[in-house]
Amino acid sequence: MGKMNDQEREYGPLGSSKAQQSYAEKILLSPAELAERLDETAVVDVSDPVDFRKLHIPGACNIPAFWNHRSVGGDSGLELMRQVILDEMLACGIDGSRQIVFTEQLPSSGFGRSCRAFYMAEHAGFPPEIMHILDGGNFQWKQQGFPPAHGEACSNPAPKLVINTGAGRSRFLSLRETLAALNRGAKFLDVRNAPEFLGAAAAPYLIREGTPPREVILDPGRIPSAIGLPWTDVFEREGAGTGFFKSRTDLQRLFKSAGLSPGDEIIVYCFKGARSSAVLLALHLAGFYSAKMYFSGWNEWSRQASFPKETGKPGQDQLAGSYAKDLLNEA
Repeated sequence: MGKMNDQEREYGPLGSSKAQQSYAEKILLSPAELAERLDETAVVDVSDPVDFRKLHIPGACNIPAFWNHRSVGGDSGLELMRQVILDEMLACGIDGSRQIVFTEQLPSSGFGRSCRAFYMAEHAGFPPEIMHILDGGNFQWKQQGFPPAHGEACSNPAPKLVINTGAGRSRFLSLRETLAALNRGAKFLDVRNAPEFLGAAAAPYLIREGTPPREVILDPGRIPSAIGLPWTDVFEREGAGTGFFKSRTDLQRLFKSAGLSPGDEIIVYCFKGARSSAVLLALHLAGFYSAKMYFSGWNEWSRQASFPKETGKPGQDQLAGSYAKDLLNEA
């Protein structure tokens, strides 16, 4: 149950597993690599506008919609998100004719929002082969001595080329597809913070919706049998490497400790697709190329009255990474 067949395991949208590895290894750019190609690259910073004005890469444009937009409503919600992101990118003059690099202040403390932007842009139709993520974000750009910029975003020209969105692909599963995956025994990886995974909180922050905005109360819990793995475990968190993704070997060891193998059908989720995007990228970097994401996450699942939800203490086999040690007594 929940296993991929041989063809699905070996071949993906980019061809052979060797091609998948080559592609995954090129997603991350170091600050030095970005500096070499900065003049020919569209840099998209998904930080909050206040943080963007304090520090960003020279020439970057600021698109906070990559962080602010929440998708609910099943297939129609994913389609709406695709159009929102396409419009935002084209409005900044980013049309798929140049390489694109997504960045934020510090991925390991910013919920991995640059990774979210990467997969959202892929969903919107931008070819993943031209897109990258700045490893370590703006923090490492400055730490390594490259000149930062401050103030408002740059002014970009209108796009000259409109991308062919019909050629896009997505790693996202809809609500309906996610429920079907659960029923056939797929392995779910819950990468939310401990209070959310344990059912003490439904969201990582206060949720307000409507006009005027009112607080939304969501049911806490997790998808049944989900394995808890904190999203921050995929990053280096100390010393000179702070904010960088861990090595391929370390990531493979981490996911193996969670009971995962590359042949499994793996679906990662969080609240709204940011933290899970960071872990999805880490899975791809580690060789789990068939892994996908339930992008709308607990923000959507918790609103479905008839959908199964697990509460209470998770089993020991549901605790992985740092949680296997930190939450063992609580569980």
